[in-house]
Amino acid sequence: MTHTYATAATQYIQAGATRYATSQQTAKAQYAAILEWRQIKGERFAELKAIKQPTLIVNGANDIMVPTINSWIMSQQIPTAQLIVYPDAGHAAHYQYPELFLKHSKLFLDL
Repeated sequence: MTHTYATAATQYIQAGATRYATSQQTAKAQYAAILEWRQIKGERFAELKAIKQPTLIVNGANDIMVPTINSWIMSQQIPTAQLIVYPDAGHAAHYQYPELFLKHSKLFLDL
């Protein structure tokens, strides 16, 4: 884990606990789940390849919590995935571009 990622994750936990009324215990559990999820188990991406439902993946170009490359890799592994990357957006791209996100979501759901 890089220093930048660890720092960002720590800041996220601390800020989220107060901003979103999440307890420190919940925030730490979420962080632990993220770290566990990052561990490779069996064939790499096998679980993603098994997803058959249409999947919309949304990311901000400047997301430091979930780097954009991770969303791109995910979109390449899920057979029915569509990826949208919003420019000049961070981890909450759907809040930074609410109208555009709603349009994109509607288009996706109407398929």
